[in-house]
Amino acid sequence: MSAKAAVGTSGWSYKHWTKVLYPEQLKGRHRLEIYAEHLPTVEINSTFYGLPRASTTQKWGELTPEHFRFAIKGSKLITHQHRLKDCAEALEQLLERLQPLWGKMCAMLWQLPPSFARDDKLLCDFADILPKNMRHALEIRHTSWLCDEVYALLAERDIALVWVSATAFPEVSERTAKWVYLRFHGLGDTYAHSYTEEEMAPWADRVAEAVAAGCDAYCYFNNDARGHAVMNALTFTEMLRERGVALLEP
Repeated sequence: MSAKAAVGTSGWSYKHWTKVLYPEQLKGRHRLEIYAEHLPTVEINSTFYGLPRASTTQKWGELTPEHFRFAIKGSKLITHQHRLKDCAEALEQLLERLQPLWGKMCAMLWQLPPSFARDDKLLCDFADILPKNMRHALEIRHTSWLCDEVYALLAERDIALVWVSATAFPEVSERTAKWVYLRFHGLGDTYAHSYTEEEMAPWADRVAEAVAAGCDAYCYFNNDARGHAVMNALTFTEMLRERGVALLEP
């Protein structure tokens, strides 16, 4: 199958997206259904803060079309508290709760805290316990990870180093896997920032190049304030379409 790009947002259940994406008086339980009519993928952040119920993940799957894709953010218990050490049990519990979604998952996202400096052995040990039948993406926030040795380590395991657009974190655009994971956190005032087409253009070019090289690309906007993420995601989708990028459609 040919490579495609999929564009979405980080989360969907925001009251302040009323009149931006959701009609007034819409019940919260219906937001995901409406979201899926406009965007083909979403990044779930709630799994970072706690284990979801299996019944909840099953419902997410039932409310979305068959082709819809979920990216799941890994638990902070693993990345921030255990800091990737001795976390096999926590990982197993998370994967068990996610089982109803496995057929619709496009990636697991592992976000390291800003204080987490480079540790190659620790990363290798963690990578060894990750399920090999899933794609994994690593987001770093400490510049010590930005080196050829780490890129090679990730490439050997087809782990995507997350491409990052942000002012507060290191900007990353190194491709380390046969696929791409991109996060837009916002510039300047971060989550309240609305991207211009000029700001998104270099990223659209990079995604277009990656997809042309056979890499799937998953792109998420995390600037949820005032619904910027939704509007930016829709604009970015059109920018990719103008570049001839094959897209996962809603």
